[in-house]
Amino acid sequence: MNKKLISIFLMVAMIISCLPFAVSADKTMEIKADTVEVPVGTNEVSVAISIANNPGIATIGFQVAYDSQYLTFKEWTTSGKIFSASETDTNTAKNPFLLSSYTGSANKTANGEYVTLTFELKPNCPIGKYDIELSEYILGGAYNIDEQEVEYTLVNGAIIVKENTALLGDVNDDGEVDELDSAIVARYSAGLADLTSKQQAVADVNNDSEVDELDSALISRYSAGLISHF
Repeated sequence: MNKKLISIFLMVAMIISCLPFAVSADKTMEIKADTVEVPVGTNEVSVAISIANNPGIATIGFQVAYDSQYLTFKEWTTSGKIFSASETDTNTAKNPFLLSSYTGSANKTANGEYVTLTFELKPNCPIGKYDIELSEYILGGAYNIDEQEVEYTLVNGAIIVKENTALLGDVNDDGEVDELDSAIVARYSAGLADLTSKQQAVADVNNDSEVDELDSALISRYSAGLISHF
């Protein structure tokens, strides 16, 4: 084997040996807030915060900030996929507020939705982008059960309020207001279905900030030609 072939072989071997490190570098744990688009006039918006590339954590803590001029924090819920509600704590009286979770039993290794934050949009909330900012907290961070620090990145989200171009009552966005839309609203009102923030805004045809059986009935009457507008 000549020197040229040996050089090529060694170069290829070096490249291959570096690949696992390149892959691992892309596996840093990520904590990301969703970006949600809603039409102007929407009353309530939910923003999920998810975890990806989770190597196993026992504690986590970071800050969440939002635009309190146009947003009011309402509540937080956990999906239970990673930390349970009893393992999670926060003081939402402040802005920014600390969001943290802890378990003393074993590492949490699941990925997916961590918590969901629900905000109310104030009546004067104009069209625009309202950032949901995630930042490090001096007493926060991420650690595994052995108290080893876990590296992570934070990705901000946002609530984007857009011009309302949707057809009022067209909950399934098929271009028509019909009995199917009425049935979807009835199922949501009964707790049998979920609606996105955008769908809720379109479904609230009487504009009372509630999506209920009355909206379902109005959509049904509109579909039957018994009323000409909402």
